[in-house]
Amino acid sequence: MDFVARAGYVLDRAHRLTGILLFVLLTLLVMLIYAWGINAKLQGELRDATKNLSVYVVPGSEPGFFSPSKGEILMQTFADYAVQSLNTYTPASLPKQYAEMQRFFTPDMLIKADRYFSTLARDVSTDERSSLFVTDRTSLKTRRAEDGERGVEAFEVQINGERKDVVGGKVVASTPMRITLRLHAANVSESNPFGYVIANYKEEVIDALN
Repeated sequence: MDFVARAGYVLDRAHRLTGILLFVLLTLLVMLIYAWGINAKLQGELRDATKNLSVYVVPGSEPGFFSPSKGEILMQTFADYAVQSLNTYTPASLPKQYAEMQRFFTPDMLIKADRYFSTLARDVSTDERSSLFVTDRTSLKTRRAEDGERGVEAFEVQINGERKDVVGGKVVASTPMRITLRLHAANVSESNPFGYVIANYKEEVIDALN
């Protein structure tokens, strides 16, 4: 009788384990079906979004795909870096950022920039004024430029944006600006990974241009 009882116990336990495994498998199957449904829904939404995605088209532009060269991308990245370094700052950070930018100036540009930025650093420290430059990336333009120096590749990069003056954590003035950089091609090095230096820097208030 002990043998029969043990055999019955083993069979009963096996049935319970089978039932548990079956329940787990059914649960996993339901979860898999649910995940598949969610994934299919997301893929459908992505397809719809792709079909209806708004694309900004420059009026008068030629149709086709535009693939900027690596040099042009690097030039634009450098211009954006320079504009932000010189126009987004706090009184404490401006001297450090300007010192970092000096290695990207030509000798003539350095002479002009020292006068301007030493005065600016003094003024923002006195006023406890910070600045934030918000770039309009759709406005960025680059072109090859003529330059007086022989054998020097020169380029002009133009960036529009809005410079916000901040005092005591509040924006006290917003000025739409157009910043134009004249760049010279330079040797890529550890100190200048971009391969460009700034030969001229010009700021203009956009409202005054119209």
